[in-house]
Amino acid sequence: MDHTTGGVAIQHTAVVVRDIQKARRFYMMLGFKAGRIYAVGEQYPEEAQEHIYYGCTIRSKDKGPSIWLMQPKSKSGPLARFLRERGEGLHHIGIEVGSMQQVCRKLSRRRVRLIRAPHEFRSDKEIRALIHPSESFHTLLELVQRIG
Repeated sequence: MDHTTGGVAIQHTAVVVRDIQKARRFYMMLGFKAGRIYAVGEQYPEEAQEHIYYGCTIRSKDKGPSIWLMQPKSKSGPLARFLRERGEGLHHIGIEVGSMQQVCRKLSRRRVRLIRAPHEFRSDKEIRALIHPSESFHTLLELVQRIG
């Protein structure tokens, strides 16, 4: 992605599943490469336990956008609630942006509501923000800027 122009690209599609092992095997059967299954969020002590989930990254041979499999680790929390209310399926689309600051300024001017602002959702490699689904045609969008 050309970060100098502030361009955007689809980085990943996230899918919530009940059985991450079964979903992983399915994508491997289709010919995708599947990473290991790991706990997401445990490395951030400020993250509430119900926000921790099992994840697995699925990649194609062309190194294009990945598919993230997500399985709730607990019976409470946002992913567990999503699974109960909506069932398995698309959770969000990850969009890589060149400048989170520029994009968020533009969204703010248009009064687009964020669920999580970039300063609340940051690691040493990425800054993330979530656009509320009511603002984006009932699709949760996760903005991602790589740093470092």
